[in-house]
Amino acid sequence: MKYLKSESGLAMPLVLMIMIVIALLGTALWQYGISELNFSVRDEKRARAYYLARAGAESVALDLMRNPNNVIDMELEVGEVIASDNTDFINELDIKVGEIEVEIERISDYSIKITGTGRVDDIEQDVAILMEALEPFDGVIYSFNDVNFQQQCDVKGNIVSGGNIYWQNDLLEEHPNSTEGYTITHGRELIFPEPVFPDAPTSYTDNPLNINSEITMTAEFLPDPDQEGYLASDKGYQKIDIQNNGKLIIDATPGSITVHTIDFSMANSGELELMTRAGNELIINVANDMELKKVRVKGDGVAKIYVKSGELIAQTPHANILDAGAQLIVFLGEGSLMNVQASGPIGYFQGLVYGPNATVQLQGNANFKGSMIVDQVKGKGERVQADDVHQDYNWDMLDDIFGRYRMIQWVE
Repeated sequence: MKYLKSESGLAMPLVLMIMIVIALLGTALWQYGISELNFSVRDEKRARAYYLARAGAESVALDLMRNPNNVIDMELEVGEVIASDNTDFINELDIKVGEIEVEIERISDYSIKITGTGRVDDIEQDVAILMEALEPFDGVIYSFNDVNFQQQCDVKGNIVSGGNIYWQNDLLEEHPNSTEGYTITHGRELIFPEPVFPDAPTSYTDNPLNINSEITMTAEFLPDPDQEGYLASDKGYQKIDIQNNGKLIIDATPGSITVHTIDFSMANSGELELMTRAGNELIINVANDMELKKVRVKGDGVAKIYVKSGELIAQTPHANILDAGAQLIVFLGEGSLMNVQASGPIGYFQGLVYGPNATVQLQGNANFKGSMIVDQVKGKGERVQADDVHQDYNWDMLDDIFGRYRMIQWVE
């Protein structure tokens, strides 16, 4: 006989058990969800606070790089700290996102630390930037790479190299004119920023400007080779060609003037005269190649030549760049070359050359009077082929390069 087991009393407890398990599971999931939501909210606030801190520190760092005198004006002693007030950060919807505070601390005579603090509700994040002042250079040559001089070269001025300094292929132990107080320094890898080039013009002329007589350029008059009249201020020349018996005068005495050109050439009997005035800019901005022969810089101001990517040739017999009372600075872009080919008492380049990623080549017994900061200085062959390399000028005039701070490390 088969017996049937009654299960009628088990259904309700089983259902209740399942409901309890589901309820407990639901409660756990709800608590987990709330926890995850809170964590996500805190994580979002933490990220916002971090980027506020970073933005505040970076904004102050960029301002100090552009305006290095602000660091001097603070008169911070080593170990001293100044802090800004809390600043509300408002987004484009006029909603307060958080608060920013920035501290500046003097670490040493040549370094500072900028700490940004971002706050979003109860969340706070700190980010710091270490910054160093660029070390000034006082010498006739700084070359990031090796320098090798020919024996008859007369060098007057300190020489510094990121590599080694040779004299006729032999490692130089002391300056050849050390009795006059000059020094040499091997293996000093200084870091200099690239020059900031003028903005390129919106367009260039269709035809070159050929100069076979005397032409004077001022800010109010730039001749247009494509038509009779003046060149628009936002336009540059396809080429400036000073031909035999031609003379170009660029005159900054009435006001600042910038001349843009892709190429600049000059015949042997051509002449370039740069009339400077203290407080006014005189700039020649060359995109590719430039050739100079007879050049005179006059007045009491500074003439600036920029060669962005090509070759600058300063060639005899008229590479005498500077007249008394005025100054000349040549800025060379990354990979560009300045080739000084000169001989004789009037065959020399005189001025400052700044191209931390460029090369200067001295050949044909060239004479150089000034100072240079370049990636490499050499001769046409292995050795620097120059009769005289003398430091006649220093870098005091370049306030926009020396004293400037650079960011060297984020500290998070």
